Amino acid sequence: MTPNLATVACLPVTVADDTAALSVVLTPGPPEPGWHRIVTHVRGQLSPSVPVADLSGPSLSAVAGIGESTFGWTLGRFDGPALPTEAVALQAFLPIESSPRELDLTVRVDMSFARKGLRRRIDHHRAPAPWRFRVVVPSRRSAAADKPRVRLCLAADIERYSRFGNPEAMLAQERLLIVMRRARAHAGVDESAVLTEGAGDSQFAILPEGLDETRVVPLLIEGLAQALRDVNRDLDDHHRLRIRMAMDRGLLTPSVNGWVGSSTIAVHRLLDSPALRTALAADRGVDHAVMVSRTLFQDVIRHGYHGLTPGAFAEMDVDIPGKGFSERAWLHVPR
Repeated sequence: MTPNLATVACLPVTVADDTAALSVVLTPGPPEPGWHRIVTHVRGQLSPSVPVADLSGPSLSAVAGIGESTFGWTLGRFDGPALPTEAVALQAFLPIESSPRELDLTVRVDMSFARKGLRRRIDHHRAPAPWRFRVVVPSRRSAAADKPRVRLCLAADIERYSRFGNPEAMLAQERLLIVMRRARAHAGVDESAVLTEGAGDSQFAILPEGLDETRVVPLLIEGLAQALRDVNRDLDDHHRLRIRMAMDRGLLTPSVNGWVGSSTIAVHRLLDSPALRTALAADRGVDHAVMVSRTLFQDVIRHGYHGLTPGAFAEMDVDIPGKGFSERAWLHVPR
């Protein structure tokens, strides 16, 4: 028996208080007919060496290596029932420091399968090669970071996310984060200085201050298109990722439950606007649509920086009476 053991993905690190959560998503492959998976071992190793503060996984899992840089999870028991076929999320919690860190994560997977019969047979298999990821652990937020700053912010979400079952949704979330991270990298944004908030099918990001918007804004739009082409290249229509994105810039202040500032409100209203939703839904030939605020259009886009074509953006009023929101915005759908 030579089963397709699994695929492994690593999600961007999230931060709460003084702890960073590193999430590994394991999606089991289908077992051979007549066999079922009973035990899965997942082992992680961080380099340079960083001890994990804690580990978590699904119920009935065991962990090992807390306080060490080599750690792991064991799912299932040799005398237990078959393991579920759905993807599982495994988390390692790391201490955060005053400076951001880049770590290399290596993940290895072993699985044991059982076959029922007159004599129960068990086979053990190891993935032929480990998975390797580069992980960015953000720094601890300093007191200076709590002061108001003018920042570029953006929000993105997945079109028709509810069509996915749970395992598909986990992969779609992973692809969304990959696309947004690649778009920012294309624009030359330091990922370790980006502040993000996730909500399943969406991501809100606040970019570091002091950016050259005449370069970053055009390259974010260009990078989004390029990243989506790469991610969607081998996906069928059902799994294809289509993204709405909105951007604005303004004075932001961190607060006890998020960020305070008119641009944080505006970027989410633009993202949820009927105009942006309708524009993407109406054109199945594109993978994304972008809406920008009056501020960004007037300061950056209308001047044609870095190859942007102002005429490719359609001016419109965005009115959402139920939210008390009414603003002029510009919509871009690639042609």
